[in-house]
Amino acid sequence: MCTSSWLPGTGGDGAELRLFPPSRVVHKPQLDLWPRFGRLPDAWSAVLRGGSLATAVGVRQQLSSAVLAGELRSIYAEHSGTATVEQGLLLLCTQLATALAMALLVPLDSGASPRGVVVGEEVVVPTSCMRLLPSSKVFIDDAPWHSRGADAPAQALLHAAISPEHGRALGCTSVRDELARKCEGEQEEREGQVGEELFMALPPTPNPNSNPEP
Repeated sequence: MCTSSWLPGTGGDGAELRLFPPSRVVHKPQLDLWPRFGRLPDAWSAVLRGGSLATAVGVRQQLSSAVLAGELRSIYAEHSGTATVEQGLLLLCTQLATALAMALLVPLDSGASPRGVVVGEEVVVPTSCMRLLPSSKVFIDDAPWHSRGADAPAQALLHAAISPEHGRALGCTSVRDELARKCEGEQEEREGQVGEELFMALPPTPNPNSNPEP
């Protein structure tokens, strides 16, 4: 069957309606991703006799992790030259990131392992300072006494609308994990310095092959 050029899609409350390419219309989305994606209106779902025919014309049943990750990267590329993104777009990005984490934790293919979905390039996530950054540079704020103190290091924190569980699925590190990693590294460095100092303090080992002077 040939796919339609455009299909109607609505927002979560159904109050708004516009035309989308079929690949941007979702039959039963878990979250409202308007205006980047639309939900197939109930009336059209009835006309298309449910999910099977909707899929045949190009409507997605759910959005894959690759599509969601790609959409976040597209928004990141569109706004890479700006310091922050506006509030409405930031909230949409939290929805996209949450939907992506849900797809990673519960793959659409039930035969796959929980984290077996490959999204390709690095994941981009929204931060508390209204920026979009690669998840490897963003931290889950599980130690507010440290991350919000007067002498806190400059760390990009994950947006509060995204749960710690979802943040980990997206590739973020928690503030506590980062503190533990740094403490472990400093401890190893101190132990190495102490070992070196003890070694230098030892008397020289006599050479058994040397002949004592008469």
